[in-house]
Amino acid sequence: MAQGGSLYASDWALVFPAVAYPNKLHFKLNGGGTVASPFDATHLMGYAPQTLKADITSQALATFVGKSTIDVAFPHQGGANSLHWGLFDGIDAAGDVLIQAPTAKLCAVSSTSCSSAGASITHVPLAVTFKLGPAGGRGGNLVYTSFHNIAQPSDDVSLVLKYIVLHL
Repeated sequence: MAQGGSLYASDWALVFPAVAYPNKLHFKLNGGGTVASPFDATHLMGYAPQTLKADITSQALATFVGKSTIDVAFPHQGGANSLHWGLFDGIDAAGDVLIQAPTAKLCAVSSTSCSSAGASITHVPLAVTFKLGPAGGRGGNLVYTSFHNIAQPSDDVSLVLKYIVLHL
């Protein structure tokens, strides 16, 4: 990717950018540790169901979508581990936040099944991007979105995903 390739990952696929670029993305994990498997979400701390009113912090993205706030749903779909989602604990200073929620609920810390909501946190990035490669060089992009690529309350998330694909 330093030579121009790009990587987009979302939701439980956070393991791929987290392993490839461990210093770029930092996730809030139950019990600490590192992201090891996209198929074991018990360590993820984002609680569902919840719908977040999120601010589009990128002016170019807001222009593309036609608004500065969107609703992003994290539904409960049933099944094992379906409640968890990848909640940021922070990102490297070189990254840009595209979408941020003022608040979001965590899973209760004692619950690896995430069957109950815990505390709320503030300033929660939901979509971030990084330009990769040497300064002034032809690097690619790393983009991660916390939200699921499933049905949402409106077409707003679909527009966000179109923007991301067109700007990788």
